[in-house]
Amino acid sequence: MVDFLCTLDGHPATFCEYGEPDYGIPCATVRLAGPVDIAVGAHVDLVINGMTIKSTVIRGGVRLGRGSYRLVAGAGGWRSPLLARPFRKTSGVKLSAVLQDAARSVEEEFYGPIVVPASEERSLGEYEVTEGATAARVVNSLVGGRYHVGRDGVTRVGLRPSGLVPAGFVVLGDPDAAHGRAHVIAHNPGSIVPGLSIDVGLSQPLHVATAIHTVDDSKSTILVMSRSPQGYIEDIIDEARPDDVYGLA
Repeated sequence: MVDFLCTLDGHPATFCEYGEPDYGIPCATVRLAGPVDIAVGAHVDLVINGMTIKSTVIRGGVRLGRGSYRLVAGAGGWRSPLLARPFRKTSGVKLSAVLQDAARSVEEEFYGPIVVPASEERSLGEYEVTEGATAARVVNSLVGGRYHVGRDGVTRVGLRPSGLVPAGFVVLGDPDAAHGRAHVIAHNPGSIVPGLSIDVGLSQPLHVATAIHTVDDSKSTILVMSRSPQGYIEDIIDEARPDDVYGLA
């Protein structure tokens, strides 16, 4: 099998698991080859087989002679609580105004401002942020599953583009049609994008609701799922489970 490379800010990793859902906040678990100490809150580049994810360290450190870290895509601010704040305007408060204020308040704009296209803009009338609500909860209450943090670290409102994953991948074993899952390897792993569909030899293309990229030493695979695992999105937002890969065990 071809040797694949995973690095965190240029430091080689012996293991990485990066879960990218079709909406919400992607996350990753990375174990480095050496005792590299990276501060919690550091903005880092996670590179998996040539695919770069602008990320932030939310937990980790050096254990048993190796660095082990938990990351989220973006600046890591969406997990932070907000202060209570009312939004009122005679002509009505725009969706973009509330989302942009939330992003600025939790410093989520490090990689760029939140993108709210004109097609998603609307008036909210009046809106009030509840004391202690996380910024991610506010976003979810306003746009539901119509946002995601991209690999460039920028949050975008709206559904992901649809279409077919281009050729350049190989299906490993038989796809699990009953559960909508397939393992693949790809010449360009970055082409496996949630929102697209992939032809894995079933009666119809498999919709990519979640893609889980795993690099273990020299082996690299991608688990494509037609729906997100139970609780996956909620766990990413809440950070409720401390050490495992949310919903993927």
